Amino acid sequence: MAVGASTFLLLAGIGAGIWAIVVSVLGSEKESLYMVQVNSEDLRLTLYDETEGKWRLLCSSSSDAQVAALSCEEMGFVRSLSHSVLDADRVGANGTSGYFCVDDSRLPFVQKLRDAIVVCECLTGRFLATLCQDCGRRKLSVGRIVGGQDAGLGKWPWQVSLRYDGTHLCGGAIISNEWVVTAAHCFPERNRVVNRWRVFVGAVSQQSIKGLQMDVASIVYHGGYRPFVDPNSEENSNDIALLRLATPLSFNEFIQPICLPALGQTLVDGKICTVTGWGNTQYYGKVLLLPRDGSSVCTVGVLSQVVCELNLIEKFCFLSE
Repeated sequence: MAVGASTFLLLAGIGAGIWAIVVSVLGSEKESLYMVQVNSEDLRLTLYDETEGKWRLLCSSSSDAQVAALSCEEMGFVRSLSHSVLDADRVGANGTSGYFCVDDSRLPFVQKLRDAIVVCECLTGRFLATLCQDCGRRKLSVGRIVGGQDAGLGKWPWQVSLRYDGTHLCGGAIISNEWVVTAAHCFPERNRVVNRWRVFVGAVSQQSIKGLQMDVASIVYHGGYRPFVDPNSEENSNDIALLRLATPLSFNEFIQPICLPALGQTLVDGKICTVTGWGNTQYYGKVLLLPRDGSSVCTVGVLSQVVCELNLIEKFCFLSE
């Protein structure tokens, strides 16, 4: 999901809510998510140049450790585990164009890295790479659960329940202390009053007294999700949305963020991944379906986009542009 390059629709406010078009998420400081990214191949740090509309590398300097820490925090991670320096002559630009340099005099006083950088030549050709923590990690020492069994508390601490007027409607995943990712189809016109939504975190049972209910400040869904434009559309690509929490989460052993794909990351066909969520135990039909009280997990194999589209014509393959 390339957040900065897409058009999103924003549902914000209290009561009935206000619908507006956000042409570019990066154009608003409040709505921008990731001006900073880490490439999965070599952990190179890249920053988006709003003026030129391109990604730039960050020239290495004596402030690399501080810059790495600030960058990881800006992306929603707990901290920088390590950092290193790469040489452009040896590893190449890899889709980036040019450099930013850090203004060391401004760095101690900023909360966003973009407020302490300037476009530069970077005569050394050496740029920063960093490894961030923490996401997709359990804080409890627990075994892996597979095969559709009920999930235990703390085993999937990023899984949340999205409730409208107190009723569970969709699942979601924590991606930072302020943001939850889910599906756009969870927000049809009848469910667009923001202050009636709650995010239930830190629990695997809908009846749990240990979970926390978090208020929602705004909801952003992908502007390319066609059913919201044309109710008769059968196109389901870009079925993705983000919820911004009214109050930041405090991470603990039961509440943790999931990992987002790094820039340029690709999944290997056939690789087994784990799916968690809340739902029913059987398909619709003659059997009466009862909603599950607890969240469940199962394992599935990864299909390439080509194979998915060729073999699952009647279904939809998840794709976000």
